[in-house]
Amino acid sequence: MSTPILAAAARLEAVLMQENAALLLLDVPASAALHQEKLEASSALAALAVTASGPESAAAALRLRTLAQENRQLLERAMQVQGHIVEMVARAARRARPATPRYGARGLMSQDGGATALLTQA
Repeated sequence: MSTPILAAAARLEAVLMQENAALLLLDVPASAALHQEKLEASSALAALAVTASGPESAAAALRLRTLAQENRQLLERAMQVQGHIVEMVARAARRARPATPRYGARGLMSQDGGATALLTQA
């Protein structure tokens, strides 16, 4: 495997390892920040990989395949977690609707509208 191909493979490996580490921590902003770099590294490797052959190529391809599979699984997990967070916020927002006005013992509107809160930080 030529040096440019090895360098391109190493660059993609490094980006995937960074993104996977961020996804393990469910750090979606850090993961998303690597998106463009991952695309560029993938494109650079794909452009060079047409001529790749030999044991170094096979080893690099296996490492990248393993990292890509882990990346896919971690991305799916992050999307599920984000979906659950959106559901929780939506449920909390539905519950936080203003209460129906009630009248107290003296026939006046009750000042107790009930406690409502919405968590805005996860």
